[in-house]
This record gives sequence, structure tokens and C-alpha cells, in this order.
Amino acid sequence: MKEPPVHPDDLVPFGDAAPPAQHEVEGTDARETARNPGHRRRLGDRLRGQRALLIILAAAVALAAGAFAIGRGFVSPDQQAADAAPPKASVITARVSYGTLAATTVLRAKVTEASPIVVDSPTGLGDALPIVTALNVKVGDRVANGQKLLTVAERPVFVLTGRVPAFRDMGLGTRGVDVTQLQAALRAAGYSLGSDRAGSYGKGTSAAVARFYRAAGVPPVKVAAPGKNDGNGSGKASGKKSAGSVKIPRGEVLFVRSLPQRVVSVNVHLGSKADTKLLEIGSGHVQLTGSVDSAGRSQLKEGMEGKATDDLTDASFSVRVTKVGTSPKPGDDAVQTFPVTLVPTGHMPARFTGKSVAVTVTAQGDDGKVLNVPVAAISTGSSGETYVTVVDGNGRQREVKVALGLATGGRQAVTPTGGSSLRQGELVVIGSHG
Repeated sequence: MKEPPVHPDDLVPFGDAAPPAQHEVEGTDARETARNPGHRRRLGDRLRGQRALLIILAAAVALAAGAFAIGRGFVSPDQQAADAAPPKASVITARVSYGTLAATTVLRAKVTEASPIVVDSPTGLGDALPIVTALNVKVGDRVANGQKLLTVAERPVFVLTGRVPAFRDMGLGTRGVDVTQLQAALRAAGYSLGSDRAGSYGKGTSAAVARFYRAAGVPPVKVAAPGKNDGNGSGKASGKKSAGSVKIPRGEVLFVRSLPQRVVSVNVHLGSKADTKLLEIGSGHVQLTGSVDSAGRSQLKEGMEGKATDDLTDASFSVRVTKVGTSPKPGDDAVQTFPVTLVPTGHMPARFTGKSVAVTVTAQGDDGKVLNVPVAAISTGSSGETYVTVVDGNGRQREVKVALGLATGGRQAVTPTGGSSLRQGELVVIGSHG
């Protein structure tokens, strides 16, 4: 086919050529297509080829996306079981330590006589009011055999050496162990009993009692003697009276096992009404009584030592724990408390008796060093035994029975029992992951 002639306007001088604009290209294709039917066919074939290529590419992309989605959604049964299983658990461990484990417990305690002897009001006062008419001792005084402690309605209370408490009035003709110890106390105080036999209250004992009372400035209680039979067979008294005797009313003498003793409390004053527990005396064997909460109870053990301090003077003395109660003290307190008893281990000035003091007890293991583990490592078996679980380097576990000691600051002192072993640096289980 003969090419159409070139129009002069279509010629562009060399060197001045510029790329045709898009609309010019499109116009050229349109003119070319209009003038040349073959060119139109070639252009159509080219467009159809491009569309086919685009369709193929789109199908490939869609196929790849579908395969990717299917691949992600498919999980094998083994994989599904593995995914459903719980994660494998692992234990949390801590090391066994060896060192000083100490805890300080502070409590309030009152210093009291360990076994005080209570002095009550004398008996046989008749119609008289039980009013304290004299106080002859004060707290801290030492009292000896034969000493007058106080008077109530002008009747005295004496302290005498004796093992058996007074249980009756003693007078002429009385026999028994109480008379025996009365005679021994009078003799120790320097009074003669005449010819009276031991254990028999006769004229000699009566005379000694009369002298004893008068020496203390107190009139004795006299008892008139009955008249003698005149011997005429009538059985009636002749009207003549023998010399009278004296007696000791039960409430006017306090027998104490050993003397001297010390006055530990005076609960009355001059002019007050006398009832019971007027005074307390003791041998000087004092004790300290206080209480602690459950945490303090777990820390304190019998034999631990501490220090008691007077808040006002800052004076102090050493003490030792002798008893820690296992049952809480009765009461309605929200926090349970347990009784604690301590005793002085050295010299304690008498002025501390009856006071409330601050007691500090520092507890620690033997020689200051003990095996210890976190409290979380302690487990309790069904029968009440305590143990820790040790993990070796291969992950194997073994239980070690232990006896518990001091617990403080989240650490627990332990001692292996039953022939088992536990060493510093070993790992014990305190929890688990998963």
C-alpha cells in the first residue's frame, strides 16, 4: 500500500523538535486510524492483548491471595492439640542462706512478787468498824519475825514464822501444830515458855503471849479462867477464880514460811476501811508479767534474755523469759494476746516492784547464725510436719523435713530433721509459673 503524502505543516525543523503533547498524540492516532483501516486493526489487537494480560495478572494475584488465606487457616490436629495444651509449668526458687537472723520484741510488763502473801483484816472486832488505825510498814520495808504490820480498830496483825496458816483462835488448852509453830516463833523472839510442852498451849505460853503483846504496845485478849470445884461433891464452882489467861485471835497473827520478807504493796492508808488484801509481802522473788500478740508469741521462746527499763529513770536490769502462754488471754479485744512471764537474772532494785516497765527481748539463732529460707518455702504436710522442697541442677525435686525456728523479716530459721540434709546455697521452691 502506498503511504499517504506528508503534509508540509507536519514537518518540524531538525533541532527544534519537542515531544508532542498528549492531546496531540491522541489526535494523531485518531487521524491515523481514520485515514488507515489497517492501523485501526493493529491498534485493536494491541488493546485486546493488553486486556488479556491484565486479566491473567489479576487472576494470578487472586489465586495467590486465596492460597495464602487457606494456608493460614489450616492447622493440623497435632498442632491444634499442642495449641490447646496448658503451658508447661516452671518453679520459682530461692537459695538457702546461713547467717544471723534476729528479731526484737517489745512489750510492757509489771514487776510483781512471784508468790505474794496477802495480809487481810484481823477478825473478832465485834461491833467496831474495820478502820485502819495504824500502818507500821511501807513498800520495800523488810519485815521480820514478831513484827507488827498494822492495826485495824486498834487490833494488830503480827507476822510470825510458821509453815501452817492460822486457822483458829489459840488459847489455854489448845493443842496442835499451830501451837507448836507459835511457841517456836515466841522462843525465837526471846520469850520463855516456862514448862509448857511443845504443841500444848499452857500457862507458860499464855504468859509469853501476854508479854509479846505488851511489848508491841497492844493489850492482849484476856480470857477469864473458870472457878475451881470446891471439892464438896456438889460439882459447883466455889466462886474463887484462878488467874486468867490470854489468847491469840486467828486474824491477829500471820504465819509465813520464811522470814524476813519484803513489803511489796500497801493497798490501804490510815483511816481507810479495811477489807481484804490490805498488804502484800514476799520473799523478794519477783516476776514480770506482760502479754504479746501472735507475732510476738511466735518469736519469743523460753530462755531468751532481754532488758527491762524504767521509763522515768532509764534504769534497767536484765531479764529472762520463763513462760510464753499458748492460749490467748480472756477478753473481748479484737487482737488476741498471749501471757508472757519473765524473771530478773541479776540484781533488781526493790523500787522496781509494782512498776510497769518496758521489756525488750532480742531473739536470734544459736551462735547468731542459722540456716534460713523465705517463709514462702515452708510447706505443711497432712500430718502437720513441715518441709521444704529442694531442686537440684537437673530439675529434680526432693522434700526435706525441717523444724522451724525464729521467723522475722520474711525469713524462717529451719533445721533439717529425720536424717535429711539441707545446705547453704541449695535452691528451694517458693512458687511456680504457669
